[in-house]
Amino acid sequence: MSKDDPFDFESMAMPYPEKEPEPPADGWTYKVTPTEIKEYQKWMREHHEKHHSGKIPYAGAIGGAYTMTFTGTSIGMMTGVECGLCAAKGLDRSEYSHCLTDFSDW
Repeated sequence: MSKDDPFDFESMAMPYPEKEPEPPADGWTYKVTPTEIKEYQKWMREHHEKHHSGKIPYAGAIGGAYTMTFTGTSIGMMTGVECGLCAAKGLDRSEYSHCLTDFSDW
């Protein structure tokens, strides 16, 4: 491919590091900001009112109704939440998940 070709991704690729970086001594940690916690609480309340008759359904002894997701990107960590109750019913998960990340902080 020519250097003028905008689809010449191979020449744009970064070389893979020769040596893997050492992991942090205390492992990986994920933080949820106060803004994300408020957004989570708001989303959960609205979601229960709309999809679960306003009641918080029983989700087992440890309350695993929701899954927090952390997705690392090259510019930061995106935090999200998914309702496991709706997914268990076979509904479209995209309607039952929400990104909590406040991108104004990026």
